[in-house]
Amino acid sequence: MNSHPDMTPVLGGLKDFQRTTVDYVFDRFYGQHDPTSRFLVADEVGLGKTLVARGVIARTINHLWRKVDRIDIVYVCSNADIARQNVRRLSIPGFEIAAQSTRLTLLPLHLGDLQKTKVNFVALTPATSFEQTGGGGRIDERAVLYWLLDQAWGIHGSRAALYVLQDYATTASFERAIHALDRSSINQQIAADFVARLANQIREEQGAGKPDLRQRFDDLKRNFSRVDSRPGDEATKRRTRWIGELRRLLARVCIGALSPDIIVLDEFQRFKHLLEEESEAGELARHLFESNDQEGAKVLLLSATPYRGLSYHHEKDENHYADFISLLQFLENADVTGCKQILAEYSSALPAANTPAGLSRLRIAKDALETRLRRVMARTERSSVEGTNRRMLIDAPSPGASLGSVDVSAFLGAQQIADVLKHGDMVEYWKSAPYLLNFMDLYALKTALENAVDNRDIIRLVRTYPETFLDLDRARNYQELEPANPRLRGLLEETINQGMWRLLWMPLPSATTHFPAHLRWSARVSLPSGWYSRHGIWCREPLRLYYPMKPKEG
Repeated sequence: MNSHPDMTPVLGGLKDFQRTTVDYVFDRFYGQHDPTSRFLVADEVGLGKTLVARGVIARTINHLWRKVDRIDIVYVCSNADIARQNVRRLSIPGFEIAAQSTRLTLLPLHLGDLQKTKVNFVALTPATSFEQTGGGGRIDERAVLYWLLDQAWGIHGSRAALYVLQDYATTASFERAIHALDRSSINQQIAADFVARLANQIREEQGAGKPDLRQRFDDLKRNFSRVDSRPGDEATKRRTRWIGELRRLLARVCIGALSPDIIVLDEFQRFKHLLEEESEAGELARHLFESNDQEGAKVLLLSATPYRGLSYHHEKDENHYADFISLLQFLENADVTGCKQILAEYSSALPAANTPAGLSRLRIAKDALETRLRRVMARTERSSVEGTNRRMLIDAPSPGASLGSVDVSAFLGAQQIADVLKHGDMVEYWKSAPYLLNFMDLYALKTALENAVDNRDIIRLVRTYPETFLDLDRARNYQELEPANPRLRGLLEETINQGMWRLLWMPLPSATTHFPAHLRWSARVSLPSGWYSRHGIWCREPLRLYYPMKPKEG
């Protein structure tokens, strides 16, 4: 297609809020006022982030059509099957034939096709393109390397070279792969760059006094000189590592050959390490982000959950604030000290928000923070685009969720025990379930309690607040137990006391996973008026909360 494409059908099919987002992202990428090269669309799940990305691509093609010879769109997601599927969804009518789905190291076979078409879609995954783990890769990758090394060192015809590059494949299958690959299909610019980069690395290794790639290759050829060679595990591992180095070298060359105009990172939170330059995968990704010699590649990130929304004090390996700052640093591609200062000002103004001066400070910090973040991110939530009667979530307070004195005593006991054990606020735990310290498992608090069974303060609190713990004597005798939790009390009121037991099918709440497995504890609400299940038949028995569960006799 040489004529200017008509993007009206693509953009016309968007909903109003999607078109608004597309126009805003495009303006941030190509507008005259302080444009950015990286942007995050964090729309809520189900609002069509892929369609927004397609709209941005359509406007980008429209913008660049007469400015560049070739427009490349790179799509990165965590799964190869999803990548192939979404490339089709992202593609623009009239350009479907140009869509490509490939590993980065197989780009030498596809770049010729890319150069023939005006618009190209390339789908990549981190695992197959950026995370060059040092393994031998696929047989077709090694076949490409074979012919590239033949250009560099003239290895064709050497059986030993064949045995080295076949890695764990059989000789026959690797020979078929070599002969099936048309040497003329390998892009000669990539081949020349690979040969030059290979020679340069060898010079650097020689200058550092280290065994270079060619020397190690000759050593491996001696180890694998015959098809029936038995060089041992160590030589086999050295061969795989050597091939892995060549794959990484080729990946870097291929990154340089790509010149993407827009890069879409879909659900990037699954491969956030690509945004961190410290890792080798992150370094490769950075080269991709900066590989365009024209205006620079535009990076569009898609994720409804781009960073952890909340972390608790005991979750030492997760930090939502550090996660957010790291993302912002990538988006702005600059120092974020200024944003940290705004966040600090916002936090310090919060306690005084009930005073006019404090509220004024808070509003100033809020406006400054919004202005800063809107430069690089946007989010649409379902409640903002649907009427109040069509929201996904509604408040449905339970009329039966009443607070009893036993609930308060249970909380006070749990909180004081947590204080003695130097753990934090128990409110959220207490709101979630009754008898927390019985039902908790694999929690740090539960472990600390088990390790402090001889602590006098703990013993005193257990005796002072018996409501915090299950009455095991009543449980073992199948006597009724106090719900000890407003939500559970409300659930009983809404289900059992409303006659739901008369229904043919009734979902029974279960907390089996919250009990120690070795005791096979379980909580169950049986049907009222004396109904219980025996061999699939409902029989009569008084309503109880049972603990622990065991077969009834008779």
